[in-house]
Amino acid sequence: MPNPLPTLPQDFYQSETYTQAFCVGRLIRKVFNSIVNQADEELAAFDLTYAQWFPLFQLTKSNSCTVLGLAKDIEVNPGALTRSLDRLEKKGLILRERNPLDKRVVQLTLTPQGKEIATRVPYVLSGVMNRHLSGLDRQASQALIDALQQMLLSGERKISHDMPHHSPDQALAH
Repeated sequence: MPNPLPTLPQDFYQSETYTQAFCVGRLIRKVFNSIVNQADEELAAFDLTYAQWFPLFQLTKSNSCTVLGLAKDIEVNPGALTRSLDRLEKKGLILRERNPLDKRVVQLTLTPQGKEIATRVPYVLSGVMNRHLSGLDRQASQALIDALQQMLLSGERKISHDMPHHSPDQALAH
Protein backbone atom coordinates (compact mmCIF):
# COMPACT_ATOMS: atom_id res chain seq x y z
CA MET A 1 0.00 0.00 0.00
CA PRO A 2 1.51 3.38 -0.95
CA ASN A 3 2.34 5.82 1.80
CA PRO A 4 -0.19 8.64 2.14
CA LEU A 5 0.99 12.19 1.51
CA PRO A 6 2.74 13.67 4.53
CA THR A 7 0.53 15.79 6.71
CA LEU A 8 1.11 19.49 6.41
CA PRO A 9 2.12 21.55 9.43
CA GLN A 10 -0.82 23.46 10.80
CA ASP A 11 -0.29 26.97 9.51
CA PHE A 12 3.35 27.53 10.39
CA TYR A 13 2.86 31.23 9.74
CA GLN A 14 0.22 33.10 11.69
CA SER A 15 -1.06 36.49 10.55
CA GLU A 16 -0.85 37.86 14.08
CA THR A 17 2.88 37.10 14.41
CA TYR A 18 4.03 37.19 10.78
CA THR A 19 7.20 39.20 10.12
CA GLN A 20 9.32 39.53 7.00
CA ALA A 21 12.45 38.70 9.01
CA PHE A 22 11.48 35.02 9.13
CA CYS A 23 9.71 34.75 5.79
CA VAL A 24 11.01 31.69 3.92
CA GLY A 25 10.57 33.39 0.54
CA ARG A 26 12.55 36.43 1.65
CA LEU A 27 15.33 34.28 3.09
CA ILE A 28 15.50 32.18 -0.08
CA ARG A 29 15.72 35.37 -2.18
CA LYS A 30 18.47 36.79 0.06
CA VAL A 31 20.48 33.55 -0.19
CA PHE A 32 19.97 33.48 -3.96
CA ASN A 33 21.12 37.10 -4.28
CA SER A 34 24.19 36.34 -2.15
CA ILE A 35 25.05 33.35 -4.36
CA VAL A 36 24.61 35.38 -7.56
CA ASN A 37 26.63 38.32 -6.22
CA GLN A 38 29.55 36.10 -5.21
CA ALA A 39 29.46 34.20 -8.50
CA ASP A 40 29.34 37.50 -10.41
CA GLU A 41 32.37 38.77 -8.47
CA GLU A 42 34.39 35.69 -9.38
CA LEU A 43 33.18 35.50 -12.98
CA ALA A 44 33.95 39.19 -13.53
CA ALA A 45 37.48 37.99 -14.34
CA PHE A 46 35.91 36.53 -17.51
CA ASP A 47 33.83 39.68 -18.09
CA LEU A 48 30.60 37.82 -17.31
CA THR A 49 27.52 38.71 -15.29
CA TYR A 50 24.74 36.42 -14.04
CA ALA A 51 22.59 37.37 -17.03
CA GLN A 52 25.45 36.13 -19.24
CA TRP A 53 27.09 33.23 -17.41
CA PHE A 54 23.82 31.45 -16.66
CA PRO A 55 22.76 31.02 -20.32
CA LEU A 56 26.38 30.36 -21.31
CA PHE A 57 26.57 27.53 -18.75
CA GLN A 58 23.17 26.16 -19.82
CA LEU A 59 24.39 25.99 -23.42
CA THR A 60 27.08 23.51 -22.35
CA LYS A 61 24.33 20.94 -21.83
CA SER A 62 23.51 20.79 -25.55
CA ASN A 63 25.36 21.25 -28.79
CA SER A 64 22.87 23.89 -29.84
CA CYS A 65 19.43 25.11 -28.95
CA THR A 66 16.99 27.80 -29.88
CA VAL A 67 16.58 31.15 -28.15
CA LEU A 68 13.06 30.22 -27.07
CA GLY A 69 14.20 26.81 -25.82
CA LEU A 70 17.00 28.37 -23.78
CA ALA A 71 14.65 31.03 -22.37
CA LYS A 72 12.29 28.28 -21.27
CA ASP A 73 15.11 26.18 -19.78
CA ILE A 74 16.47 29.03 -17.67
CA GLU A 75 13.05 30.52 -16.95
CA VAL A 76 13.66 34.02 -18.28
CA ASN A 77 11.85 36.33 -20.65
CA PRO A 78 13.06 35.81 -24.25
CA GLY A 79 13.50 39.59 -24.64
CA ALA A 80 15.77 39.81 -21.60
CA LEU A 81 17.69 36.77 -22.81
CA THR A 82 18.18 38.36 -26.23
CA ARG A 83 20.01 41.31 -24.64
CA SER A 84 22.35 38.91 -22.81
CA LEU A 85 22.90 36.94 -25.99
CA ASP A 86 23.78 40.17 -27.83
CA ARG A 87 26.56 40.75 -25.30
CA LEU A 88 27.77 37.14 -25.44
CA GLU A 89 27.86 37.29 -29.24
CA LYS A 90 29.85 40.56 -29.20
CA LYS A 91 32.35 38.88 -26.86
CA GLY A 92 32.72 36.02 -29.34
CA LEU A 93 31.33 33.41 -26.94
CA ILE A 94 28.25 32.30 -28.89
CA LEU A 95 27.03 32.12 -32.47
CA ARG A 96 23.45 32.81 -33.53
CA GLU A 97 22.31 31.33 -36.80
CA ARG A 98 18.89 31.42 -38.39
CA ASN A 99 17.41 28.05 -39.20
CA PRO A 100 17.46 27.74 -43.00
CA LEU A 101 14.06 25.99 -42.95
CA ASP A 102 12.40 28.52 -40.65
CA LYS A 103 13.99 31.97 -40.51
CA ARG A 104 12.05 32.81 -37.32
CA VAL A 105 14.05 30.19 -35.39
CA VAL A 106 17.49 31.19 -34.13
CA GLN A 107 19.94 28.42 -33.19
CA LEU A 108 22.56 29.11 -30.52
CA THR A 109 25.95 27.44 -30.31
CA LEU A 110 29.00 28.06 -28.18
CA THR A 111 32.18 29.17 -29.90
CA PRO A 112 35.43 27.43 -28.87
CA GLN A 113 36.19 30.43 -26.63
CA GLY A 114 32.66 30.25 -25.20
CA LYS A 115 33.10 26.53 -24.45
CA GLU A 116 36.40 27.19 -22.70
CA ILE A 117 34.97 29.93 -20.48
CA ALA A 118 31.76 27.95 -19.83
CA THR A 119 33.84 25.05 -18.47
CA ARG A 120 35.02 27.34 -15.66
CA VAL A 121 31.53 28.26 -14.48
CA PRO A 122 30.89 24.98 -12.55
CA TYR A 123 34.13 25.44 -10.60
CA VAL A 124 33.12 28.93 -9.56
CA LEU A 125 29.56 27.89 -8.72
CA SER A 126 30.72 24.86 -6.73
CA GLY A 127 32.97 27.08 -4.63
CA VAL A 128 30.25 29.67 -4.06
CA MET A 129 27.67 27.02 -3.15
CA ASN A 130 30.09 25.23 -0.83
CA ARG A 131 30.82 28.51 0.98
CA HIS A 132 27.11 29.07 1.48
CA LEU A 133 26.68 25.54 2.84
CA SER A 134 29.85 25.63 4.96
CA GLY A 135 27.87 26.15 8.19
CA LEU A 136 26.01 22.89 7.60
CA ASP A 137 27.22 19.31 7.67
CA ARG A 138 26.56 16.98 4.72
CA GLN A 139 23.35 15.64 6.25
CA ALA A 140 21.96 19.13 6.96
CA SER A 141 22.92 20.27 3.44
CA GLN A 142 21.04 17.33 1.93
CA ALA A 143 18.07 17.97 4.24
CA LEU A 144 17.97 21.60 3.08
CA ILE A 145 18.00 20.57 -0.58
CA ASP A 146 15.30 17.96 0.08
CA ALA A 147 13.17 20.51 1.94
CA LEU A 148 13.47 23.09 -0.86
CA GLN A 149 12.55 20.47 -3.46
CA GLN A 150 9.53 19.49 -1.37
CA MET A 151 8.50 23.14 -1.02
CA LEU A 152 8.67 23.49 -4.79
CA LEU A 153 6.55 20.38 -5.31
CA SER A 154 4.04 21.55 -2.71
CA GLY A 155 3.79 24.96 -4.32
CA GLU A 156 3.35 23.45 -7.78
CA ARG A 157 0.72 21.06 -6.45
CA LYS A 158 -1.13 24.03 -4.89
CA ILE A 159 -1.02 25.93 -8.18
CA SER A 160 -2.43 22.96 -10.11
CA HIS A 161 -5.23 22.49 -7.54
CA ASP A 162 -6.14 26.18 -7.71
CA MET A 163 -6.32 26.27 -11.50
CA PRO A 164 -9.85 26.84 -12.78
CA HIS A 165 -11.31 24.00 -14.79
CA HIS A 166 -12.74 26.23 -17.52
CA SER A 167 -11.34 28.06 -20.48
CA PRO A 168 -9.85 31.57 -20.22
CA ASP A 169 -12.83 32.84 -22.25
CA GLN A 170 -15.20 31.45 -19.64
CA ALA A 171 -13.18 33.08 -16.88
CA LEU A 172 -13.53 36.48 -18.57
CA ALA A 173 -17.31 36.04 -18.72
CA HIS A 174 -17.55 35.79 -14.90
